[in-house]
Amino acid sequence: VKTFDEIVHYSVDPRGKVLGLREQGDDRFYFVMNFRLVPIQLCVVWAVPKDCDWSSAPEGVLFERFLAMTTEQRSTRLKVIPKVLEGPWLVKQGVPERPGVVGKKLACEYFVRPDHLEFSVNCISSPAGRRIVQLLTGAARH
Repeated sequence: VKTFDEIVHYSVDPRGKVLGLREQGDDRFYFVMNFRLVPIQLCVVWAVPKDCDWSSAPEGVLFERFLAMTTEQRSTRLKVIPKVLEGPWLVKQGVPERPGVVGKKLACEYFVRPDHLEFSVNCISSPAGRRIVQLLTGAARH
């Protein structure tokens, strides 16, 4: 979504896709990562199948444990590994391809609802985040 209005809670915003899916009857649990890079909103949405066979496997147990954590606990554990697949050399070099615990560097909010967990991160809340956003938005114009 390209907007100059920051969408903090994407899952319930009428401009986002999640609300449209809900209106169409999709009642699966969603895990949403909302990267706020004003004027760009980058959201990644995962839907948990109703009959998933991995819920009792280690990854399912870990996911359930993550859902039950406090905001402070989640913020010390959720890692993101950025990777720019296509784009100018400067952007590829400017976005390091290494894991980072986002909650330690940027202002984050979690929205916990019975039908979704949204991780919303303000990507311009730190100097490093602002530099990366400037690189990305500059490259997006070309």
